[in-house]
Order: sequence, then C-alpha cells, then structure tokens
Amino acid sequence: MKNLFVVHTQYSLSLITGLKNNRFNKDLNDLILIGEFNVQPEIIYAIKKNFKKIIIIKGVLSKGKKNGLTTSIVFLINTLRVKKFISTKYNRIFITNDMSLPEMHIMKKAYSLNPAVEFIALEDGAYPYFLNYATSGGLDTNNFTRHLRKILFKYLLGCGKFYSFEGRFMGANTWLKSIYLTYKDYARDIYNNKNRIEITATEFNTGIDLLFQGTNTTIQNNSVVLILDKLDVYKNRSSINLLIAELVTTLLGNDKTIYYKYHPREDQQLDELKDCNELNRNIAIESYYKDFLNNKPIIIGIKSTGLQTAKKMGFDVISLAKVADEHNEDVLNFYEKIGITILDDIKQFNQLLA
Repeated sequence: MKNLFVVHTQYSLSLITGLKNNRFNKDLNDLILIGEFNVQPEIIYAIKKNFKKIIIIKGVLSKGKKNGLTTSIVFLINTLRVKKFISTKYNRIFITNDMSLPEMHIMKKAYSLNPAVEFIALEDGAYPYFLNYATSGGLDTNNFTRHLRKILFKYLLGCGKFYSFEGRFMGANTWLKSIYLTYKDYARDIYNNKNRIEITATEFNTGIDLLFQGTNTTIQNNSVVLILDKLDVYKNRSSINLLIAELVTTLLGNDKTIYYKYHPREDQQLDELKDCNELNRNIAIESYYKDFLNNKPIIIGIKSTGLQTAKKMGFDVISLAKVADEHNEDVLNFYEKIGITILDDIKQFNQLLA
C-alpha cells in the first residue's frame, strides 16, 4: 500500500509520524508539507528520516498576514508544485485542509492515476471538537464571496467535481469518507456522517517522540506553563490582557515560576508577561512537554490545542475559557470529558495551588 500525507502544521506532522511508524509501518509513505510555520532544521531532519518521498512548501500563513493577490499567487504556485510531485498511484491520501486549492488538485491528480484511491480527513488541532473564535475572511466572508470561490475553484481553476462540500467545516469535502481523530468519541456532530477512526495513544506518543527531539530546557519543579492561543482569535483582547495580568499576580503570589508559550505564528507580545519566562514560539509546545515530563508543571491555557495534547501526555491541565468568556458548549463539554479542569474564577487558583 502507498500513502500520501498532506499537512500544514507541526501538530499534524506529529500525528502522521506516529501513524507511519505504527499501523502504516509496512506501507510506502510520502509527505507533502505546506508549512504554515517556521520549519526548523530538526523538523526537516526528522521527516526525511520518516518518509519516503517529501516536498516542503511554504504556506500562505508562514510569514504572517498576506494580501489577497499574494495569497492567490502562492496558492497557484503550490498547486503546480504538488501536482508535479504526484507521479505514481496512491492507495490513501490524508488531507487536513480540504478547502484549499492545492489539496483539491492533489485529490484530482491522485484520482486520475488511481480511481480507487481513498481520501481521508486528518485532525488538525482542536477544530473537530470545538470552534475557536476566528472570523472568516477573503473568499469565505459571506455567501456571495463563497459563491465566487466556487466558480473560481470549480470551473476557472479546474477543481471540477473535487470542489464538493456539505457544510463549511474542515473535512466537509464529500470525497473524505473517514476522519482520523485523537479523541474519536468526542468530535462534534458535524462529523457524524464520516467514519471516525481513533489515533491510538501509542501512535500519538510515537509521533511526538520521533518528530520532536526535545529542547534541553530545564524548568523548576514549582512551575506553571501558560499556553496562549493566537492573540487575534480572542473576542476581547483588553479583557484577555486583564485576565493574564491577574493570573500572573495570583501565580507569583503563590510562589510559582511562570513559563509561557505563544502560538507559532504569533507576531505580538503581552507586556503583562514581562516578568515571566518565554519559551521559543517557533518550536511546538509538545517538544517542550517532552522535557517537562519529569517536573510535571501545571499547564494553563484558554482553549489552545496545547491543552488537549498536554492532557494526552499526562499533565494536570487547567482551562480559563469560562473566566475569559471564550467558551461555548462544545468547549466545556470536550474539556470536561477529557478531564481538563475548567475554572469559574481566578480566585479558585488559591484553592488549587494551596
């Protein structure tokens, strides 16, 4: 069997590395990385060791915000490169961003070489479990622009029948019949029409072990690690700043050492964290988790993917989603089911840390 994995993030890279070295270890496994992050040399070294044939392409988000024309040019160049990359038959194609032009052309090219190819959705972060607050833009802004996108992609840019969606969520492409998930039983109802397949704990941990070599970072035993979402997804930044300031005061008052980690694409910083210790934002938090397993710090965040991966790796995890008014029913249900502590008030820290 021959598989092709098409991913954009370090998180997805770790998942497919685990899959490749477990259930698909006897298959031929190729990789297309459309990197929406600063791809470190250590990551390149790891994927070259783990995949047969690879191509690494810079994604449209890899260097921050871009205008519509630049994004369109990058999409077209990437589409041409990935089409050229696919020259043999594949049995399975794993996709994370099925609304992207390169991915639709990947499916089209793979289908032309093997009409029996299986197209599969792959989890990329927290999206299958809850919707993070982020307004859509560009061609997904409203019904009119989405109609223009359909005309553009389906007819003018040649996606044809592979532009086929039931819904506006990741994985809505009707060609994707299955989805691989780390928490199979807790995905949102929008995935009820797909075959849900569990990524095992062994596969999850194997991927992290093989992809991330660790950072050789030593932290103090009495520590807290704050995981931040990309700051522009928050509904009210000023209230987030006040919350972070209160959190820092509370933790320092309890003699905690605070480490914090920005999102890999973050280009801002918070003055409220000036007395804390920043972790390299370009490195996936899971690489740090490997170093922190012996110290077992408390992991705190609002609703970052780093919270669910921390829980999967055995850390005590606390969410401030309710305190920050960044929650919905899906967020609370998911976190409660997987055992993440949800605070109603910052003052609860005094009880938890006593």
